Amino acid sequence: WMAPIIYTFLKSVPDPAWYNQDGLIRTGMATLMQATQSHQSFVDWSLAVFTALLAYDWLRVLIWFDHMGLRVATLVNLSFVGGDALDESSARFLGKAQTSRAIPEGLRRFGTWMPLLLPFYIPAGANWDKAWTGAEKLRAVAQPTLNLLLGYAVVAAAAAIILAALVLRRLAVTGKRAPAFGTGVGGLPDSRPFILTNGYLTSEWYDDGQGVSRVERNARTGPQIDITRQPDDPGQPRGKFVYFREGDGDLWSLGAAPISGGEPTKLQRLSPTRLFLTRTMHGLRVEATIEVVETEAVEVTRVKIVNLENRPRRITVATLREWVVNETGVERRDAAYNALHVGTWFMNAPAAIIAQNRLLKTPQLRQSQRRMSHEVAFHAAGPGETGDVRLVGYEDMKSRFYGMGTSADPDALLGRAKMRDVVDDGLLYSFEPCGSLAFEARVAPESAAEIVIVDGWARDFSAAIDAIARHLNADAPAAEELARVETRVRTLLPAPALPGASATFSADGKTLTVTPGLPRPYAHVIANNHGAGAVMTAEGDIFSFAINARQNSLTPFRMGEGRFGPAGQAIYVRDMGSGDTDCATFAPLRRMDGKYEAEFGLGAVVYRRTRPDLDLEMTVFAPPGRACETKILRIVNKTASDRIFNVVPIAEIALDETMVESQGSIQIRADDNGSALYFRNPKNHFAKGWAFASTSLAAEFAESSRERAVGRDRSGAVVPYMVEHSHPELANQPRQRTVAAFCGPVEVKAGGEAKIVFSLGQTGGLEEAAHFAEVARGVGWAERMLVETKNFWTDTLAVLRIETNKPEFDRLVNDWLPYQLLASRLWGRTGPAQRSGATGYRDQLQDVLPLTFLAPELTRRQLLLHAARQFIEGDAVKWWHTAPGGGTGLGDRTIASDPHLWLPFVTLRYVAATGDDAVLDVETGFIETAALPKGVESNADVPLPSRESAKLFDHCRLAIEWALARFGRNGLPLMGAGDWDDGMNLIGLEGRGESVWVGFFLHGILVDFAKLCEKRGKRALAARYRDTAEKLRAALDKCWRGDRYLRAFADSGKEVTPMSAMVSSWPVISGAVDFSRGVECVESALSVLERPDRILLVHPHYDEQSDPFPGRS
Repeated sequence: WMAPIIYTFLKSVPDPAWYNQDGLIRTGMATLMQATQSHQSFVDWSLAVFTALLAYDWLRVLIWFDHMGLRVATLVNLSFVGGDALDESSARFLGKAQTSRAIPEGLRRFGTWMPLLLPFYIPAGANWDKAWTGAEKLRAVAQPTLNLLLGYAVVAAAAAIILAALVLRRLAVTGKRAPAFGTGVGGLPDSRPFILTNGYLTSEWYDDGQGVSRVERNARTGPQIDITRQPDDPGQPRGKFVYFREGDGDLWSLGAAPISGGEPTKLQRLSPTRLFLTRTMHGLRVEATIEVVETEAVEVTRVKIVNLENRPRRITVATLREWVVNETGVERRDAAYNALHVGTWFMNAPAAIIAQNRLLKTPQLRQSQRRMSHEVAFHAAGPGETGDVRLVGYEDMKSRFYGMGTSADPDALLGRAKMRDVVDDGLLYSFEPCGSLAFEARVAPESAAEIVIVDGWARDFSAAIDAIARHLNADAPAAEELARVETRVRTLLPAPALPGASATFSADGKTLTVTPGLPRPYAHVIANNHGAGAVMTAEGDIFSFAINARQNSLTPFRMGEGRFGPAGQAIYVRDMGSGDTDCATFAPLRRMDGKYEAEFGLGAVVYRRTRPDLDLEMTVFAPPGRACETKILRIVNKTASDRIFNVVPIAEIALDETMVESQGSIQIRADDNGSALYFRNPKNHFAKGWAFASTSLAAEFAESSRERAVGRDRSGAVVPYMVEHSHPELANQPRQRTVAAFCGPVEVKAGGEAKIVFSLGQTGGLEEAAHFAEVARGVGWAERMLVETKNFWTDTLAVLRIETNKPEFDRLVNDWLPYQLLASRLWGRTGPAQRSGATGYRDQLQDVLPLTFLAPELTRRQLLLHAARQFIEGDAVKWWHTAPGGGTGLGDRTIASDPHLWLPFVTLRYVAATGDDAVLDVETGFIETAALPKGVESNADVPLPSRESAKLFDHCRLAIEWALARFGRNGLPLMGAGDWDDGMNLIGLEGRGESVWVGFFLHGILVDFAKLCEKRGKRALAARYRDTAEKLRAALDKCWRGDRYLRAFADSGKEVTPMSAMVSSWPVISGAVDFSRGVECVESALSVLERPDRILLVHPHYDEQSDPFPGRS
């Protein structure tokens, strides 16, 4: 298609211009010649160059390289970069939420190759004859004219010298920016770690002892992976920690993190692969030599404990590793999700904890061939050359290690919890993995004991054991023992509970009161239809969000940390007379005196702290229809004296997916009266506008720098500086982290009470935010909104009530399921383990099915919302983020076989239940994006709005037609990249696998939709759908195998046969089988799947040896 254009530009031109010389060096030469010579001389020079080009092959090659260097390699690549930037700017202008293709593909292609159309000089007429005959003469000469080559060589040499100088200067600058030694505290952006690396494993250590181990690409086939968690916040220490404790004495650590105070740790880099640490505490000097082994992904730490006193000592030495074993950055965004997939083995001889992450896959190019990687990370330890050292316990579950404490005071090391017995070996999936080995070291007077710690990575379990045994100088276990440990599954032991910890429903079942310290974590979600809300734990960790819970966290999401993570926000109350500090929540102070409880209700959470002299009560709720979340703190003085309290609300501000991503980007404004702070992240393209924090407190100070609010060098301090001193730290600290913090005095009379309001929210412009912040800080407004919130949920849930002889079942159906559906699924789209922020096409359609009877207007709205997220071909996005303007932002196009079919499925049930036929004639648009290449499971992109639109009826019809056009050899719908079970993404990825479940699902849709077509006068379409349904029923009947239906056919043609709840229930739901077959199907399934406390989804379960291999399942 470009041939006519190229021909047009390549026609002979009689008069050269400087741009006719189309290479990097030729352009420079031509510019110089044109500037210094007459026009005729320039023409003669151009003709001489062209003549030499015809005459000499080697010169043609040089000029070709010159041509590629400028025209193709430079200009074309610049057009790629420039095109992407222009595309992104255009998409943002059109209201997109992420980098997208707003420019049509044809224009992008033309712009990419347009630099090739630059014309170059071809002589014509007499000049052509002169060049041709001149070239023939030159071929007879050994060398070209001297002046031609000399000029070319001079310019080429000059260009080479300039380029070399630029490269050397760049290298010099880079070298100055990379000091050979580390500086600073882990987690600060201007801190640089000591880096030890051998090209296979990199170990980073900060001054305070924080750090991370990382496996490089040279060691494994694929991206680098973090073995342990990266330090990214000095208030949340992370590293390869070593603890020490003598008897009941103080617990301390090798570095200043996680336990600060005492003598500082001294670090010295001995070589590119060795580091030396030393610290002296409590009459002990600890010397640690850390070395990255030269040719392996292994790090060896030799810890020498020197007894400086003239008495024998018995020292507990314990390690801690928090496992990641995944690609860098994954864990930071989804800590809890990553932890679900990490299994840990313990072996006691040699003492080792080995971790494997099921999310890591083998590196085959074809996705259908990838399997779980066998690579593992390991942490091991044993006695060194001196001293009496023995293993006394281990732990690989964080809630059992930390208990109610933190990394600075873990229960397992302070005698408040017991570690696992060393005879309990094997595999465990704890969903919160760590690795801690505890030793007892007996050290003689003025003597020493040594412990060797080995951390690293290996390609499989056996290779890890070999490396551990080699570096610990220990015997490797026999093959039988190794096989026993690898296959033995340990029992999941509960985390220790605090005495008296409980969870109790109220008499009407509408509130659940939980006290801290239960073995299981409890959390609650509040949200309104503006997308404002919070996730809260029983311990008092609160995560606030607005608009998009994943991409626009108002405060940091640390739910994956469990009950031992740092709180992202709190309201501190300090008695100015006694200096005593408390909170209504257990976290962050974690005081063990008095009573704490959290009352989870419909739309609100009430935290209570009860003491003989003081009651604190904090109510958290999201007012319906308002873009904020509000807290009301009630302070009750139970003494006979007036008291003055310093009240300090502090909330860390994220305005992005994580705190790290918004660091340094947040714009800040403040009210003159100190009652509100405003924040904006211009780099967040998922949520626009200004966030605000406002308070009714008569604040004397409002602070946005966490360093000033919390205090400098206070990572181990529980009480922030601003709380303790009633003002921010005056030192001019850089604002590394952003907070909204206020402090001011509150006087409470004897026997009296006071109320403080603290609101967080986000609106559009700064003026709008300021107005709403002023309103939302009022105590009267907050109390009215609390009443309105309670009334809203009471009215919403009162529409449909059931009553059975099972009260616990009644409260589940009447209140908690519909509440969670609305607050957590539909509006918040978040929970305690994972944030989504996106709308799932099938997920939210399924969610609104129950609302057909409870709130049909919400079901109707959702149907039209999802219809507008359908591609013009008939399929739909699997999920999408809403753009700031309300359109479709980043979305995932997939070849999964079922998401689009949920639109007709739910529409049919909505119309049947409500009689709202008019919704079928409501017209909505489509979206467009590139089709997926064959064999590609999905692609996340920002689709464009289509010019086409259709009625809801036709959207449903297109979804059905898309499915009917994709049938396999057994007469069943193609599986694609999975069906309702996303985990079966590899069964049909190559385009031949078929889903029996989708067959039943589609059969029911066809039968019911045919009735709707008949009703609308589309008899031919109805007849075709009924005929197709009958053929599909016959094909499904052939999938019966005596006691069950097949689950699927794989790409290879093999049958997937495990008993499945999905294909045991849907034959009945779809009406594709008669009554007797339906009863037989369900009863047979229950005989295999039913357990005393649950019904399994599938049996036997899928694993890496399953054939056919299903995929993520």
